[in-house]
Order: sequence, then C-alpha cells, then structure tokens
Amino acid sequence: MLLCNRDDPIVVVGADTLGLSTAYHLVLRGWTNVTCLDRHALPSEASAGHDLNKIFRTEYANPRYAALAKEARDAWKTPLFSPTYHEGGYVFCISGKLTAATANFESAVANSAALGTPMTALEKPDDFKHLAPQLSGPMDGWRGVHIPSSGWTHARQALELIGAEAKRLGVKLVDGPRGGMKKLIVEDGAVVEVRTEDLTEHRAHRVVMCTGAWTDTFADAEGQIEALCWNIVHFQLTPDEELGYMFEPDTERNLLKPTSGRTRPISTPRCKSQHATDDIPAEAQEKFMREAAPELAERQFVYQRLCWDGDSPDADFLICEHPQTKGLVIATEDQDMAVQSARRASELMNCLGTTK
Repeated sequence: MLLCNRDDPIVVVGADTLGLSTAYHLVLRGWTNVTCLDRHALPSEASAGHDLNKIFRTEYANPRYAALAKEARDAWKTPLFSPTYHEGGYVFCISGKLTAATANFESAVANSAALGTPMTALEKPDDFKHLAPQLSGPMDGWRGVHIPSSGWTHARQALELIGAEAKRLGVKLVDGPRGGMKKLIVEDGAVVEVRTEDLTEHRAHRVVMCTGAWTDTFADAEGQIEALCWNIVHFQLTPDEELGYMFEPDTERNLLKPTSGRTRPISTPRCKSQHATDDIPAEAQEKFMREAAPELAERQFVYQRLCWDGDSPDADFLICEHPQTKGLVIATEDQDMAVQSARRASELMNCLGTTK
C-alpha cells in the first residue's frame, strides 16, 4: 500500500451521500488537498440521496449494523445534520409468508430489542390503522412493530448541507464536464489521475470511488457490486389531505413518496437526468397502493425515477483498496445504509495509508 501524506492530492469520485461524507470527514481530520467530482451539480441527481427522504432505523438483521445505526442517530442530532432529521416514529413490518423476509424481520427486531430500543408489536390491521388511520386498505397478513425512536431524514437537504460545509472547510467541489469522470489513468500498477469528460486531468495520490451502481463502469469490482434499483414516485396531495404512508408528506410541496421493490441486477444503470423520458409503469405501484391506501392507487405520478443502488451480495459495506490497483479505494454500500454514512467515512482512513 502506498503511503499518503496529509497534503497529497485525494480525489473523491461521486458527490453522493458516501462521497460527500468521505470528503467532509477527510478535511475534518486534516487532509488539505481533497477534490470531489460529479457530473451533476450539488445535490447530484444521480445520487440515491437526491430524494425527499430516507428511512432512519435501527432494525437490521446484522447486529453490527443495528449497533451502528444506534450510534449514527447521535450524529444526526448534531447541529450540522439536525435540520434534516425527523424522529417521528417508524413502522417496521412484513406481509405474506416469504421465509427469507420473515427470518430477516425477526432477526432485525430481536437485534434492535437487544440494544434496548422501545417498540410496540402490531399484530393485526387495526393495530396499524390505529397508528395511521389514513391506511384504509385491507392489509391482510401484515404484522410488525412500531419504533418511536426511529424516523426519517430529508436526504436531499442532507446532501446540500454536508456539501456546503465540506466546501467551506476546503473541499474543491467540481461538477459539469470537468467533474464527470471519463476514465482512470494507471501507471505502474498505481492510479495517478482521474480524467474527466472535458479531458481535464485531476492528478491524485489516492482516488476514492464512491460511484455506487456505476462502479463497474470505471473499475472492475470483481462481481462484488450489483446495480439494482428501487421504483420512486411522488403523488401530489391536496391541501386537505394529511396522508402519511411510508413517509410524512413533504411540507413544502405536499408530496407523498411511496416506494416499492427492487429490480433484478443489471450491468449498466440509466440516470433520469440523462434519459428524461424513462418512466415507471403505473402497475409497478398500483398493487402496493391498493393494499395500503386504495384511494391513491389510480392517482397519477407527478414525479418518477429509478433510484440506483450499488449493492454487494451480502448487502454489506465494501470499503477497501482495489487489489489490482494501488491507490484506488472502492467505497460503496447498500443505499438502505446510506443514512449511516456520516459515521462510516472513518473506515476509509485505513485504506489511505497515512504516514502518521
């Protein structure tokens, strides 16, 4: 591993949740020459974090992540992030009889309970509707728990805040053609440069790839990252509607965001910003909404996109130096864990090989 001095140039590719968090924590810890590249202006439209909201929860089947989430909750209550954090409670539930989903649910609840998280069991449809009367669907077979100490974060606002703070602390944020990565330049087995779409040469002693579902486009992840996506749509609510299914409505524009399951993995994702006519079929959400809030099942979307996720086979973090290229650090995660990123950037310090 190449050693890295605090003033050596470090280039972070990708101004997503993990990329901005990495750049921010690097300068916070004393690195003085950090550049963050992205094709899109802040907040990056390609980022899974470019969204109204993301769930913050402590319920994970992996006990390490349950403990991490509990720790991360403190970070979200600090002055920088607290405007984006809303502890309004969270309903964690399943429906149907899928063995894998049931096992994951039960492990996650047990891990959270072991950490002392208060929760209330929800065992029948009326239990859910008592908490959220707006849920008017049949909800047959649903069961879950209500966790008052969880909630949601305003994901896009968090990107804006951490990006602005990183810039104030000295991170060079570069977007547009000068920020859109074209290829890595490798010499003698070590990365030395990121070349962007306008052929700008960003020299680097370390390159940290926070490119999520696009990682395999630029570097061989050796089958450890899959490009998956979620369907994201927004419904416009009327001023009299106070429905809060999945998330509370956006307070500025009264938008409601439900979401549904992932697609199968593919090799190269498509970004809404570059393919504006890409749509999500109405039936992708209709069954989901008929089960929970039938009155919205036929309401037209006012916004839709695929939310891309660079997922590992075990849904774990992947943060390491690339085994074939010195100085190239791959850093990605399941977007479901993105809200924990603010406390995980320190994992990169071992990959940077500092001299002190």
